[in-house]
Amino acid sequence: MGSPGTTTREHVYYYIASADNANKFLTPGGVSRDNAEPFLAQGREFSSYQAALDWLDQECSTLIDIARDANEVGEYQVAAIIPNLLWSYFNLTKRWTDWLDCTSSGLAAARSSGDRNSETYLLMSQGVAFTNLRQTEQAIASLRESIRLLHQIDDEIGLGYALQNLANAQAQAGLLPEALMNFQEALKLFNSHERGKAIVLISMSMAFNSVGRYAEAKASAEEAYAIARSQGNQQAEASSLHSIGVASAGLTHTSDAASFYREALRIRRLINDKHGVAVTLHELGKIHKEFDNSTEARACWEKSLQILSELGSPKSAEVAASIDALTSIQGG
Repeated sequence: MGSPGTTTREHVYYYIASADNANKFLTPGGVSRDNAEPFLAQGREFSSYQAALDWLDQECSTLIDIARDANEVGEYQVAAIIPNLLWSYFNLTKRWTDWLDCTSSGLAAARSSGDRNSETYLLMSQGVAFTNLRQTEQAIASLRESIRLLHQIDDEIGLGYALQNLANAQAQAGLLPEALMNFQEALKLFNSHERGKAIVLISMSMAFNSVGRYAEAKASAEEAYAIARSQGNQQAEASSLHSIGVASAGLTHTSDAASFYREALRIRRLINDKHGVAVTLHELGKIHKEFDNSTEARACWEKSLQILSELGSPKSAEVAASIDALTSIQGG
């Protein structure tokens, strides 16, 4: 690296290698970042998911700084690979401002260096961030561009993930027929890629739940759960359980729903998925309200709102509305 105050090349490569090692714990069975290989110095090794997450918590700001400095001095490959390796961490922690800023900078670097692989995945990452923030028009645009490039570089697994993420954005926008078509196309591409198949099934389940097709939602989530369990993918496991809970509640299997939510909460707390905890607490609060347990419902919703507000999540307004409605029923 070439400007005053920047770290040595060996130090930079150590951080890239360490981030790559940590990312493998956060995304078990995920897409291999082949373009990270030239940088694989002797990085930090991790013995557990928690150790990898702790390191990323401590070093995320340093990694962002390294990527920014690299961009400034024309080290574009470094500037592109770091935000790519941070995608799973950003998606878990919901550091949306860092996520979008870092990804935008990485995209500029990837385009400057002609790094098509990084460009396609950074566009996908950007699209997921926009979907998280319910900015569906921007999400769909980024994901369509990613899909266009993935066809050019003939990356079928990457294309499967991009189609799944595009379908998520389309479902959020109320475009369910288009979403289901893309989910089905992604499933075909993931015929022998179990992790991808589980993620698509979870997303399909969520889409079905959103329009009241609860039996289909439950079947999709149960299939995803079996795959996630077999692979030890705790994030997918928790998401499956949450979606089974939503479907069960919709089918009026209320006690079953509560059990699924509690198990999802246990796993989400274990992997420090704060946003996931908040989302599940909101649903569990609805179950307490169904059982006329307003005290427990309020406790769930207030904790959920606290987490979502700290994260700056757009879902916080929905939870606040639940609390307001409960307060109105109780007369203040």
